Amino acid sequence: MSKNSAAFLAALFLAGGLAVPCRAQTAKDVLLAGTRQPTASFQGRRIVVNWYGDESHAQEIMVYYRTPGLWRQEILSPAGEVEKVVYQRGGQEWIHDVKEGTLIHRSPASLQPGKFDSLQLSRLLLQNYTPRLKGRKELLSGLPCQMLELVPKHPGGPIRALWIDPGRGIVLKTKQMTAGGTVVSETSFTELDLEAVPDEKMFAPPEVSPEQMVEDTPREPVDGPQELEVRGFDDLPWRTTLPHGFSLDQVTLVPLGDDNALHFRYVDGLSVLSFFVSPRPIDEDGGSGSVEEVGHDDPTFSFASSVGNILTWEQSEFHCLLIGDLESAALKKIRETLIDENATKAEARGEIP
Repeated sequence: MSKNSAAFLAALFLAGGLAVPCRAQTAKDVLLAGTRQPTASFQGRRIVVNWYGDESHAQEIMVYYRTPGLWRQEILSPAGEVEKVVYQRGGQEWIHDVKEGTLIHRSPASLQPGKFDSLQLSRLLLQNYTPRLKGRKELLSGLPCQMLELVPKHPGGPIRALWIDPGRGIVLKTKQMTAGGTVVSETSFTELDLEAVPDEKMFAPPEVSPEQMVEDTPREPVDGPQELEVRGFDDLPWRTTLPHGFSLDQVTLVPLGDDNALHFRYVDGLSVLSFFVSPRPIDEDGGSGSVEEVGHDDPTFSFASSVGNILTWEQSEFHCLLIGDLESAALKKIRETLIDENATKAEARGEIP
């Protein structure tokens, strides 16, 4: 082949004139596309539904996105009026309460409080969940998408399903189910427009008076087990890992009246497991509560706050509360690990015969 012919073929290839074999997208490719910022601007209407037993709660949200990384989400009332507006840009977030006129600012330290960044969270996610492509590509909200299922590698964890447009990185629908298959939350776009590029001015939070501005101050961190006794929390476990793939992300002090409680925050790449220790009762009855979710670069990837199981018990002189979206048996296994760790310490001092 002559040099001119080779140059012609190379130019034709770069121009897209020759079809070449492409590597098929894997489940990991689709998953990572969904955790990152979308590559196309859009606006649309999104509905979030949470189920609480036989009851459900629905919330509509208008979503505006402009590349690169500008988000505006308008939370609507049942009457369709804007109640709150959430602005996200540059790793920061502002929450505007339209009725009250207040504006809450959250810094990167508040939004991503622990030691894991988005890349580390993605790695942790892949360690604890198996991504599986389900079925063929389909159309959703007029866009081609691939259904992806995230199956936990540890028993008792929730199953997640996502419908992602891998080309644009837009998460079109999410669904969370218990290990038994019961749906507990679902989000989906009911309207989506890729033609209308939102004006950049829409993503600037409003100016408010100093009295209406609220700075969300990160909670005071506890940097290691050596600080527990100083803080009045001696004889407590400090576990960097827990069963079901959870790793310690951060420990902070939580104001509780005149006292402080400890919040051990564990993550598995998707969910947050919270372990609270307090000198006074937190929740005597146990039951269920709202579960915090891990935040990836794309906020529409995160699942709606779902109902999680709660366990409460007394340990040493403290009241303990454990909350996570795991089945009761899995949560009890984690509680046993925490109790056993404390018993081991006490036994080493000769306090347990």
